Amino acid sequence: MNKKIGVYSSCVNFIAVICFAMSMLFDFDYGSYFFSMFIAFSFVAMVCGYAHFAEKEVKLAGCVSVAFSVIYAAIILLVYFAQLTTVRLDDLTQQAVALLDFQQYGLLFNYDLLGYGLCH
Repeated sequence: MNKKIGVYSSCVNFIAVICFAMSMLFDFDYGSYFFSMFIAFSFVAMVCGYAHFAEKEVKLAGCVSVAFSVIYAAIILLVYFAQLTTVRLDDLTQQAVALLDFQQYGLLFNYDLLGYGLCH
């Protein structure tokens, strides 16, 4: 079962990356934000699968990878959930938009960079 979870999460991650790329090509922001959340979920499960089946000499590296992937996922999920809900659905003040709107390279954009910097 553990191996199947790793394989399925890798497949979900691959499909989510393809869907994310297609959303970016067609300038569909909602889709790119949505599929980024699936990338984060499946990435954690995928890394856990690799860590579980790692050889004894690299188990610590696998555990560290799991920890960083969880931090990455938490940050990424917060950023893109905010984009899909608060930014997209609410009438925000200009100052709030400057901080929260991902496309204005504000606070949430910087958090996004932090999240990706942790895993790459």
